Amino acid sequence: MNEEQDKINNALSNLINEEKKVSEKYASLANQITEPKLQSIMKNMEQLSRKHYATISEMYSNQNNSN
Repeated sequence: MNEEQDKINNALSNLINEEKKVSEKYASLANQITEPKLQSIMKNMEQLSRKHYATISEMYSNQNNSN
C-alpha cells in the first residue's frame, strides 16, 4: 500500500470511529430525554449517524478490497 492509500485508510478509520461514538451519544441522549420532540430529534440524528457509519465503512472496505 502506498502512502496516499495509508492516509485515506487512516482518515476513513478515524471517521468510522467518530461516527460510532456520535451515534452512541445520540442514542444515550434519546434515552435520557423525556420531551418527545427532542427525543425524536436525537433518534433521527442517531439514524443519520448510523447511515454515515455504514457509508464510510463501505468506502473503507472498498478501498481495501481494491488493493
